[in-house]
Amino acid sequence: MDSPEMEELSFGDERQEPEPRTGRFRRPLVVAGLAVVLLGGMAALGIGGWRFYGQSRWPLSPPEEAPPPSGFFSIYMCLLPTPELPTCHDGAATEEDKRQVEAALKASPEVRIFRFRTREQGWEDFQEWVTPGDGSGSASVYEPADVPEAYHGALGPGDWQGVKRRWEGLPGVSDVIVFGDTAWRGRADIVIEFCPDRGDDAYEPCERTPRASEQEKAAVLGRIEDLDGVEAVYFEDLAHALQDRRRMLWEATEVDPLVVPEGFWLKLDRPGRSSEMREIFGRMPGVAAVLEVSAPPQWRFAVTPGAGG
Repeated sequence: MDSPEMEELSFGDERQEPEPRTGRFRRPLVVAGLAVVLLGGMAALGIGGWRFYGQSRWPLSPPEEAPPPSGFFSIYMCLLPTPELPTCHDGAATEEDKRQVEAALKASPEVRIFRFRTREQGWEDFQEWVTPGDGSGSASVYEPADVPEAYHGALGPGDWQGVKRRWEGLPGVSDVIVFGDTAWRGRADIVIEFCPDRGDDAYEPCERTPRASEQEKAAVLGRIEDLDGVEAVYFEDLAHALQDRRRMLWEATEVDPLVVPEGFWLKLDRPGRSSEMREIFGRMPGVAAVLEVSAPPQWRFAVTPGAGG
């Protein structure tokens, strides 16, 4: 495998056509404006006048096939002297430290592509991907002074644990984060996540609210149906959400289902509508977050380096 070049990394808009399938989650029938009939076991009901996605205009089931092994990584460089971290004992990363990191990346066959980001560029990235209204709460606690220099890149199949361990031991490296990729990349553009059973630690809108109700999900679906330019809507239940979360958090020994959200995944007629979607859905009851699927995983999970990096 050729050594990867230091070029601009795109987290992709590899859009795919939705599968022509009928989903398990059905839009509830709203009677007299308030009475909501849940359609879990009543999915076969035919309600005239509804617009359909594909042949049915109902939310599609999530993709069943697993994507090829792929992932993303971030290598954060030291900012400050950190005695408890041997690689940051002497302070901020030097130019020689960065040359060693680049050599290690070019020598790793798992690395498909990578790029270096200065502290200023890192702050711009953070502002682009993690914005007020996304529900994560990170935008209010992360500051420019917290942003270290970093390398970000994409991984193919291979020994992720081995390369991560080697990178963590390099001088000037404070932290290494490796995520698996989501099954939704290329299939959807926006995810509207609902408050899980316990969302207070990860989602600001869920601090004082319980798990999103079926009525709240129905209200969101109704608003989706009013939008122009929505090519497909998928409903991801907890079982599929857990499977995808485990794929991304591949190092975790377990993933707590109480903090994993269900959600609607939208394929749009064009990219670049995340601000519009956050404005529409970000404050609706039961909504935990509105996120762009193309966002790097480290921003989706609000990974922020500590003082060493």
